[in-house]
Amino acid sequence: IYVQKTSQFLKISTLDLVIGFIDVNPKDLENHNSIDFTSSSQLLVLNRKKEELSKFLLASNGKVAPFDSKTGGINPMLNFKLKLLKGSYVTAMAAFDALNSQLQGLLSSDMKSLSEKAELEEDASFQASYGHGVLTFKDDIRLPTKHYTMSLKKESWIQVTNNQHLFHADMTFSRNDSKPLIDSIQTSLKTAQLSEENLKKIQDKILSGFIKEDMLFLTFKSSGNVANPDLSIVSPLPSLKDILKDALSEGLKDKFQEELKKNLPGVDSLKKLF
Repeated sequence: IYVQKTSQFLKISTLDLVIGFIDVNPKDLENHNSIDFTSSSQLLVLNRKKEELSKFLLASNGKVAPFDSKTGGINPMLNFKLKLLKGSYVTAMAAFDALNSQLQGLLSSDMKSLSEKAELEEDASFQASYGHGVLTFKDDIRLPTKHYTMSLKKESWIQVTNNQHLFHADMTFSRNDSKPLIDSIQTSLKTAQLSEENLKKIQDKILSGFIKEDMLFLTFKSSGNVANPDLSIVSPLPSLKDILKDALSEGLKDKFQEELKKNLPGVDSLKKLF
């Protein structure tokens, strides 16, 4: 299937659909309007050169209401359970490129893992709704991969017909991917020649906003076209320049306090200034 607005191809393969019990009474759709089903499929997303971008292994089961009980027509909004299976993957996401760009600017760090193929390590089950081309996630979704775990918040959505979307998400990087970033901040702080007390104080202040259990943690919002998203980090990260500026300021105070400890003339008056 060629989607003209996105210049992408959607290829559905290995589609298995089993229709179970059908309970439909056109004269009483309020009480008799359901179809039991089970399905599994593989959805490939290809670019215009027919190169594979993503593969989604999908499974679903439960009941759907096929008709609108008020109009008797086809139901424009379907609600169902969906499972994204282990082994599903994306090879590249513009949102992750934008996120990496912001990390480079704010912390002089390149999270190269964001550009690598991301393969789902566990099944992810959630409620979803589909109508008018829009797929809406009705539950929070946890998506663990080798380098990071992304949690997509409920009511995030994507319009499959034109790639418009709104994602609210958290991302927690693995300890191995987080360590170089944390180490670079700590190394930079040490150049400010702070006392051990102030070094720890500033380090804790800086890292507490986006480090949880020794792992980089970010909350972000992505919207617009998936191919060229508008992305913003909800809790802005400090720039390395500002970190060093604050640290150096504290370092100068430390040095001055050391001098004040010496028995110099007027020391009591000077101490009142700090």
